[in-house]
Amino acid sequence: MKKYLLPILIIGFLGCDSESISNTLDSQEPSELIIGTWRQDSWETYSGMLCSDTPSNIFTENYYLVITEDNFGTVNLDNCTITNYAYTWIDNGGNGYISSTGVNRNITTISDTEMTIEVSTSSSCYKYYLTKVTSVPGCPDL
Repeated sequence: MKKYLLPILIIGFLGCDSESISNTLDSQEPSELIIGTWRQDSWETYSGMLCSDTPSNIFTENYYLVITEDNFGTVNLDNCTITNYAYTWIDNGGNGYISSTGVNRNITTISDTEMTIEVSTSSSCYKYYLTKVTSVPGCPDL
């Protein structure tokens, strides 16, 4: 019986290690998932503070957003420059939000490929749908 104990323990430890690595890869925090280049596919406006019911307007113009650990910025497609804004990541126990220039951008859904952001004012709400991309067309250095 003793001769089987060591192989069983080794297999058990190997199983735990691979499981831990797998769980670590699957459990990225929203603050880590937001980092990258995002394409805005569409956005909606709503009358009132909540982004609910039927949107009053739907827009499908694309623009690009680059998010690093401490800045987010919009891409000017004419000259491939980024207008950066420093932000603070606020973990609210859910998906969190980005706070910058007095505006909180609430992240309502996020994955490694998609993100939805809502921005509310006292009279309206804006909902943005974004897709993570690997490049910005026409701007190879971004």
